[in-house]
Amino acid sequence: ALLFTPLIAWGVHRAILSNANDVRDWLPTEYAETQAYQEFTRQFGTQDFIVASWPGCTLDDTRLDAFAQHLDQRNRHSGVSSLFSQILTGRSLVDRLATPPVDLDRQLAIARLRGSVIGPDGQQTCAVLTLADEAADRLEPALRLIRDAAVAAGVPADQLQMGGIPVVNAALNQESTASLVRLAGLSGLLGVLIAWLCFRDVRLTALVLATGVYSAAASLALVPLCGVPLNAILITMVPLVYVTGISGAIHLSNYYLEAARQGSAQEAPGRAVRHAAVPLVLAAVTTAVGLLSLCYSELNPIRLFGLFSALGVLIGSLAQFTLLPAALAVWRPLPRQHRSRGDTGDTAGGSPLALFPQLGAWVTRHPLPVALTCLAVMLVTAAGLPQIRTSIQMMRLFSPRAPIIPMTRWLEENLGATIPLEVLVRFAPESGTSRYGQLRLVAAIDARLRRLPHAAGSLSAATFAPGAVTRPRQLGHLDRAVVSAKIKQQYDLLHEYGWVARDGDADIWRISLRIRGIDDLDFATLTTTLREQIDPLLAAYAHESPPGAEVTVTGTAPIVFRARRSLLDNMLFGLGTDVLLIVVAVLAATRSFLTGGVMFILSVFPTTLVFGGMGLAGIVVDIGSVMTPCVAVGVTVDDVIHFLLCHRRGVQQGLSVNQAARLAYATCGRAMIQSWGIIGVGLAAFALGSFVPTFRFGMLMLLLLTAGLLGNLLFLPALLASPLGRRLARSPLPLAGLVHVSTCSPSDTTETGG
Repeated sequence: ALLFTPLIAWGVHRAILSNANDVRDWLPTEYAETQAYQEFTRQFGTQDFIVASWPGCTLDDTRLDAFAQHLDQRNRHSGVSSLFSQILTGRSLVDRLATPPVDLDRQLAIARLRGSVIGPDGQQTCAVLTLADEAADRLEPALRLIRDAAVAAGVPADQLQMGGIPVVNAALNQESTASLVRLAGLSGLLGVLIAWLCFRDVRLTALVLATGVYSAAASLALVPLCGVPLNAILITMVPLVYVTGISGAIHLSNYYLEAARQGSAQEAPGRAVRHAAVPLVLAAVTTAVGLLSLCYSELNPIRLFGLFSALGVLIGSLAQFTLLPAALAVWRPLPRQHRSRGDTGDTAGGSPLALFPQLGAWVTRHPLPVALTCLAVMLVTAAGLPQIRTSIQMMRLFSPRAPIIPMTRWLEENLGATIPLEVLVRFAPESGTSRYGQLRLVAAIDARLRRLPHAAGSLSAATFAPGAVTRPRQLGHLDRAVVSAKIKQQYDLLHEYGWVARDGDADIWRISLRIRGIDDLDFATLTTTLREQIDPLLAAYAHESPPGAEVTVTGTAPIVFRARRSLLDNMLFGLGTDVLLIVVAVLAATRSFLTGGVMFILSVFPTTLVFGGMGLAGIVVDIGSVMTPCVAVGVTVDDVIHFLLCHRRGVQQGLSVNQAARLAYATCGRAMIQSWGIIGVGLAAFALGSFVPTFRFGMLMLLLLTAGLLGNLLFLPALLASPLGRRLARSPLPLAGLVHVSTCSPSDTTETGG
């Protein structure tokens, strides 16, 4: 373990540095939305832009020109000349439109730019900075260059406001990395505190936590070693592996303590491994295979999460069976001395009956009311599952206190929307339409789209066209010839600025519609609205000219919407596959359909309670929530397997099903509560972060593990102590020869309260 530590430390460092996020890379390349966007970037480049403004940045603010000059100088002479391909300001664009060859009235020029470059008041404006294609992975240097130029122009650093897709991606990188570095430490401290309260032994606490931390670090180091960059979703793999590593280590440590009580400390590690081998391996393998089911997801981050999380779970299992037993054999922590059996009759092999001495006895005395109550609650919350709403809206990835939220809101209220929706109008060569006719159709579509309720404004070649092009009436032959000459004169400039492209003999004109980043739009409805506005114009065009105009809608919004549609499907598929694999594994191990049915009910119990409750409460499920059911199922099933096996051992030793249920409760209850405390409360530290995926992951894991704990301490013992438990006890147990039963003794089942 020590020899691998330098390599792991290097891998963790490389992984954190590689963190990169772009929602447009989330869908596979074979999807129509991805192919349309790739075709757009092939024709026009990425066209990613950053909007920079500040309070008082008006058309009369001389600091705007100074800012553009400072930025241009730094861009050309600082050794990073490829960061920006174009630097424009509202002042320069108005001047360009108000001079030949466009020669518009100043107020008309401002009206064309309102909602995109100029605010609703006609005065507030900004700089629009287009990133070079090769600068996509150099966002931090680009943003730093902008901040330096703004300060040099006399703009206070705290007043600079920036927006656009690159700014959102940079914020994703920063927030996700900060959440991992800052909150993982806090989570570990909480885990140390709770582990100490559970074990009251410094060495055992340190060994259990070291196993979880080592497993998580090794799993993170594996990411750059495989040549994969980290992302905001994959980063939650770290607490997941920490969770599963700690869970198994807790169970193995409790087996060790029981073995040390009943024999020598020298033999205890080997006996503990033999006792824990079957349930821990079964839980690890089923959890890993369930996580691998996420590889069928349409979203690349979730696929990577499933793959590396499965590998991490196996690494954690390897650490549990090698690193932890070796450390136990070297340091040999001894069990605490507990009260004698004569105190309250609540002991199990010298261990207190979990943390609630009377709860296990009460549950096993009233199994039917407890089981029926749990089942009723499960059925009520299940009614909320069909009502679950999903979202992958980018701003939902940040908490309201994250800097990107007020900055985006300020820009959209004072300037205009910052998220582009690209509408491409392609004219086939056979249409024979002149560029004057093409530009008139583009101008008509532009005028229609900018009036949509969710659109703040738009930019297109029509924005920079002579005023005669945008008039509804047709021009005479002479005027038309003059305007056509101006368009021909401007065509190369429009091509250079990315508003028109050539694909062989076809012309492709671009309309960049601006939509609000704060809004969670239904893109299906928006697409229908777009088509309702565009189709009549295309029909009129086809009536005047030969057919040949096609419209394509692309950009970030279509990709986000497609990803949102698959989000819930991925969660349900991953959870269903995970539960199915667990049930199949249990059926193969026990050859009992009844046992498989109990495993199924207990596996879906926490997810039904939590996500059904979210559906009833109208809480949106986002990408930070989609992986939690698979993780929680793995931890919950780990506890259930231990409980079932111990119950079967008790029955084989001659106990009644009621006594066997109390024995399993007494033997496994403490480890269950320890797992919940160390894992659930430790992960709750992520709720303090401003990055929503890790916040949701931590909170939902706490809720799911709490619901799983209630199911395992109430629902499961009630089922086993009920008449159903008698049938479960009579089913065969092929693994009995492999499972040692010395940690569960019939003498540990003293009856209390009758």
